[in-house]
Amino acid sequence: MTRACALFMALMAFAPTAWADDWQVIMPESNLSFTAAQAGTAFTGGFGQFGATISFNPDHPEAAHVRAEVDLLSATTGSDDRDSALQSPIWFGTDAFPKAIYEATGFKSLGDNRFETEGTLTLKGITAPLALQFTLKIDGDIAHATGGTEIVRTNFNVGSGDFESGKWISKAVEVQLTLTARRTSTGEAP
Repeated sequence: MTRACALFMALMAFAPTAWADDWQVIMPESNLSFTAAQAGTAFTGGFGQFGATISFNPDHPEAAHVRAEVDLLSATTGSDDRDSALQSPIWFGTDAFPKAIYEATGFKSLGDNRFETEGTLTLKGITAPLALQFTLKIDGDIAHATGGTEIVRTNFNVGSGDFESGKWISKAVEVQLTLTARRTSTGEAP
């Protein structure tokens, strides 16, 4: 009886993940960009290579899980000098830390097709909480999400030394996400 009870409890603990659908990012229709300011002038950059493992069902956002990896070497800003500097140890330090990873489990609905999650970002070897909000529209097996968040770059030791104060490069970096994904499997309710 005890073994059966333990098995039942274990199954119930994992049951919500069965409600989540799996999605595959359609890269040509997706974009990950960022906006910051250099000497008071805004500039926008982006990442040409990123991917994500997504399990999400808008009817059961609490069962969601997302893990995204961003290739920091793929960062471009429209300036060769700035792009080269981003790879240095002062900024992204891509020799030692080539990827940024965002991971979140469990989302909540904000109403009107809007969602929020409290995930973690690992950047330059530092992991810290990071909230993400997005709007989601699903048409058949295609999902479109748009959203964003703000990162304080100095929390991740990005832009150290003379750049740490924010005098030359803003500390706050706005991250914008436009994601299109195709449903690859449907979760079943337990």
